[in-house]
Amino acid sequence: MSDERQALARAEQLVELKRYDQAVITLRPALLDPDTSDHAFCLLAQCHLALGDPAAAEQAARQAVASGAIGEWPHRLIAISLLRRRKQWPALEAAREAVRQAPEDEAALQILTLVTLSGRQRAEAMSLAQRNVQLNPQSSLAHYTLGHVQAVLNHPVDGEIAYRNALRLDPNNADAALGLAKLLRHLRRDDEASQLYLNAAAQDPTNHRVRSELARLGLPVAGGLGIAGKLGGFFLLRALLAGVQSVVVVAAVWFSVLGTLAVVTTVMRVRGGRSLPAHVRAGLRSDYRNAALAWVCAAGLGSLVLGVAGLFGATDHDGFVLLGVGALLVAVWWRFRIGPRPSLKKWLPNRPQLRPMREMLRRAR
Repeated sequence: MSDERQALARAEQLVELKRYDQAVITLRPALLDPDTSDHAFCLLAQCHLALGDPAAAEQAARQAVASGAIGEWPHRLIAISLLRRRKQWPALEAAREAVRQAPEDEAALQILTLVTLSGRQRAEAMSLAQRNVQLNPQSSLAHYTLGHVQAVLNHPVDGEIAYRNALRLDPNNADAALGLAKLLRHLRRDDEASQLYLNAAAQDPTNHRVRSELARLGLPVAGGLGIAGKLGGFFLLRALLAGVQSVVVVAAVWFSVLGTLAVVTTVMRVRGGRSLPAHVRAGLRSDYRNAALAWVCAAGLGSLVLGVAGLFGATDHDGFVLLGVGALLVAVWWRFRIGPRPSLKKWLPNRPQLRPMREMLRRAR
């Protein structure tokens, strides 16, 4: 076996182990060999998608097509990359091309269904999902896709049936377990949902979505209360700024509202996890901490806005104080948050004129 094919085989093993960074490095020799480049570029696109870089994934998938890759795989990867960047119509064309290459392939039909659903063509999406199940009755992926469409269309009974069929065919389908658990949460069957989350965590310990959903147990809707509270706080802030002259009064109301919501949501999260095993609750402490610190960051950002408004008011002293408080709260969030911190890199377009800025950010870190 040539060195290029050995590199390709090793990269495939790393992808199965979800060690995507190492797989990208291992693939380099295979990318240069015409005999392996088509498959290697597809694997590279898959790695970039897993690492959260859809632009690079699209570029790699298009290079796979240019290298002579046949079949639905590169077109499906292009569709996924475009969909994640909210380019619905180009994604639809790529998904249709994937289905043209493999009319009965479960994965190609799935991505076409998801792209169609994102374009609010709900009847067509349902038809595609049902067709996928008819063509692939033993496919867990096909049943999961049907369950997802049913859930989005607010058909919880049919969605539960489809999700359970997917898990019957493949008990290790973490996406189906997550979908069913979310559906059960909306139906207020939290005990069943928590057990499904635990099963999904056991099958895929590195899945961040499972951990996130476990940390949200106890909230009425996954993340809904927190989002509603922050949006409500911003609308309240805007209304108060329009009707109240004193920035200090507005700041007091702002901190009171966010403080109350922070305490309520944090307590609900902790109480919702009481039914979980002790080792799981211990593992979720960092998630509870990050959720509470997110409120601190929101309070800090609001304080910065109020500080800027105070600088243009009658008493600029209050504005400087609020700016200091806001900067301090954001710094507290940045310092004590556990896990990877937000990066500007993924928000920068992949353009040549921005490469110096990327290099500057890389050196700064």
